Amino acid sequence: MGVTEEEHKKKLLPPAEKNAKIAVILNQLRKDSPQEVTQDEVVAEVTKRFALQGHELDDKWDEMIRQTFVPGSQNYEEVKQNLEYSKLVDSFFAPAK
Repeated sequence: MGVTEEEHKKKLLPPAEKNAKIAVILNQLRKDSPQEVTQDEVVAEVTKRFALQGHELDDKWDEMIRQTFVPGSQNYEEVKQNLEYSKLVDSFFAPAK
């Protein structure tokens, strides 16, 4: 027996609302407490992702990554934003200074 569209919406709505609220809160926290992310950190993250996919990385890969993931490009900004969120969340659990 199938699920109606209405039942499907009822099931998906609460987690979607929760995820939207979390995104709004994290975005505001990121604005209120900016996290510095360098180009080297972005390149390191992209390199890590490629390595996890099984790519053998060499100097040619590093140069290609640095040419593709330049500040201001959509690819770069997406990775940078993800790293900013990660640093922000990590800061919640860091010992107080």
